[in-house]
Amino acid sequence: MTFIESLKNKIKLYKELIPFGKFNPNPPIEFEALKSFENRYGIVIPDDYKEFILKIGNGEFELNNDYFLELTASTWGDVSKPFNPEIESEIYNGLLEVVELSHAGGMIFLVANGDDYGHIWYRDNNRESDDFSIQPFLDKNQNKLNFGALINLYFDSEMEYYLRAMENAKKTAQQLIVRNDVNEKNKFEEKSFMFKLLRLFTRNN
Repeated sequence: MTFIESLKNKIKLYKELIPFGKFNPNPPIEFEALKSFENRYGIVIPDDYKEFILKIGNGEFELNNDYFLELTASTWGDVSKPFNPEIESEIYNGLLEVVELSHAGGMIFLVANGDDYGHIWYRDNNRESDDFSIQPFLDKNQNKLNFGALINLYFDSEMEYYLRAMENAKKTAQQLIVRNDVNEKNKFEEKSFMFKLLRLFTRNN
């Protein structure tokens, strides 16, 4: 199964699970428009991202409260020049802006030019540091992510969050039902005890 086929199945599951979700992307980009973009900047867009915007949608949707952008050359640098995180003057070159993080100034980038081609980097202005340089986006095994891994991570994370919320809501509802049953039982036993006392009192008088 290809990346896109697998992702389409996941999107179908996502929509069944979270019918009120915010995944409502723009229509896919036209192939001619994509080629024009590549020719304009002298780059080749990484295959997984290219497939996504050609066959799924060209951005403009939310997942996990973050906002996926349409195909956009980074305004932080020059995408036609190679990305080189070792040189301060070139650290934002060669990048596409992919996701705007929900906190101010945060951004996820895709390297479209340079030695780290196809990998995801990000800038997080909420870090407790004066260092606002961008960092590689790593998985739990400390491997760099590509766009395919990133979009799957977003869908998995949102569905896992929703399932946990549903499970917590179910547990809370069950606890309330049990508590209500106990209260009703206590009320019945209290009432029965009062009836017994009333009968005893009436009989003795």
